[in-house]
Amino acid sequence: MAKRENQRVTVTKKMLKDSLISLLAERSIYKISVRELCDRAGVNRTTFYKYYDNQFALLTAIEEDVISLVREALSGGSGDYLSSLTALCRYLDDNIVMVRLLLNNNIDDCFPEKIFGLPQVREAFENVIGRRAVTEAQKAYLFSFMTYGGYQMVRMWANKEKRESPEELSRLIVACVPGSTGLF
Repeated sequence: MAKRENQRVTVTKKMLKDSLISLLAERSIYKISVRELCDRAGVNRTTFYKYYDNQFALLTAIEEDVISLVREALSGGSGDYLSSLTALCRYLDDNIVMVRLLLNNNIDDCFPEKIFGLPQVREAFENVIGRRAVTEAQKAYLFSFMTYGGYQMVRMWANKEKRESPEELSRLIVACVPGSTGLF
């Protein structure tokens, strides 16, 4: 059984995460030092290094938190690709400030796969593609196309001030799935 963190550790990590998020609103992760991060959080560097190797590891921890929350948001879905994507886009829209910071400061090349590769999204994609006679290699190419293409569509959408609704964005992404009865 996993050991729960004590409240002091949880609060310290939250302060560090909040500090990084506020600094990311001002500048790139590459221009943020551990020292200023700790100053902003009111935490000494020894404490920081107890939990994280550097500011990039802290950013990764924030990404993991978001992925966990997205996973929870998708957990009640009906299993079809459109419903799963709509739930994902609603979550992103509800947390747009954090999402923009993560999408625009992301240093993890696999982040799109982590989001679009969540079991609920992957299963829904498999259901759509599974209806078509494709090889496993073709399925892998199509999934990669949808993952990175969908991620870029989400990124573009998130950075717009006047965005389409999460439902409309979801329909646009699904319309790009080969074999779907999409808009195009």
